[in-house]
Amino acid sequence: MELVVGDVELLQLFSLVDGAGLQMLQRFDLDIIQASGTAATRRILNGLNFLFHAPRLHDVQISSNMQDMAIPDLPWSQLTRLDLRLSPLSTSHILDILSKSPNLTDFSTIITAYLNPLETVTIQPLVHANLKYLNLVISTNFRHLFSRLTLPSLERLRVHCRTHISRGESDWGNLSSFLRRSAPPLDQLNLLLYWIPESDLLDCLTYVPSLTRFHCTADVQIDHILKAMTISSKSKTDSHPVVLPRLDTLILRGPTFAPQSLTDMVLSRYGDTFSSPSSLRQVRLDVADEIEELEISTRLAPLRELGLGLFLWP
Repeated sequence: MELVVGDVELLQLFSLVDGAGLQMLQRFDLDIIQASGTAATRRILNGLNFLFHAPRLHDVQISSNMQDMAIPDLPWSQLTRLDLRLSPLSTSHILDILSKSPNLTDFSTIITAYLNPLETVTIQPLVHANLKYLNLVISTNFRHLFSRLTLPSLERLRVHCRTHISRGESDWGNLSSFLRRSAPPLDQLNLLLYWIPESDLLDCLTYVPSLTRFHCTADVQIDHILKAMTISSKSKTDSHPVVLPRLDTLILRGPTFAPQSLTDMVLSRYGDTFSSPSSLRQVRLDVADEIEELEISTRLAPLRELGLGLFLWP
């Protein structure tokens, strides 16, 4: 149900929620699109303490486009899903929320505030045993998240960066160490970024052999990624850093690539006679330049008939 009401009316509605209704409440969504100022929005958020009387509540979504908001107090320990999009939120806020919410399995949030250097001293490492899905939107410089966090149960990670962040002002360099330390059963990795060092990206992939879907929008040298994912058969001792045996979907973006890099990667997984079992079902490459598709179409035509989807968009 959606209600469009004023600030005062909304607070009155909160006061009318009775005990019987709270006993049944399992999900609470609040999207503050417009309020009569920051003070009014804060009153609304402070009025949410009635949620402590909802024993079955486990799913909360709160968002606001207003600035300078305070994080509402919620029954953190009983939440399994949380979507919190307020401003400001920094790395320290996110780690604090996770520390108070041990039963969370699904967490979506946004980083809108740069971490105060004085706060870095107080940030402690955190292991969250139950989180399976982390959806992180970043709209400012951020640090000390991946270097402090360990998520051993993580199955899906989505990071959407809305602005260009330099290596020195971001935590990209710690993403691979986060994955190595967590050793999660990661199934999907979506990195919607402007930029990430290719060496860091390849390091990340070496620590998630369970990956079935990999999507990266950073402008990378696609050839380098494809070559790194080409399974070598020169010798039994020839190991490769990025095998990803369960990979089903690959989506990359970059300026251009050599057709042979793509065909070599695909054929290394299906075999030259297309008889080797492979999980690969979809490859999508978004490139800036025109691509000569004749070689690709000729060499990989049998795989299209077997169900492999190839999407090349200049």
